[in-house]
Amino acid sequence: YTRTRAEARLHLHVRETEAEFVIGVEDNGVGFDMRHKERLFRLFQRQHPSSVYEGSGLGLAVVRRVTERFGGRAWGEGAVNRGSTFWFAWPRQPTVHE
Repeated sequence: YTRTRAEARLHLHVRETEAEFVIGVEDNGVGFDMRHKERLFRLFQRQHPSSVYEGSGLGLAVVRRVTERFGGRAWGEGAVNRGSTFWFAWPRQPTVHE
């Protein structure tokens, strides 16, 4: 979601805690309204029309489902026209949750 930017910037955040590995991918794209953050993680839900930005609306939903299945977490932070950061925390000792 950086197509409208002259230069796309990505920043990778990585940190460890005693319980998990936390990874975040930050961009300087169009961002999103935090009031609608949970919608980003629903199947086939999109914040922007497909005529403007490609995608099927599956990516973040799949990331969250897989992460939670192994006991982790996935979330996003952003601001309109100020970019976004998408995070996931993966447990050091994953267990399968059905």
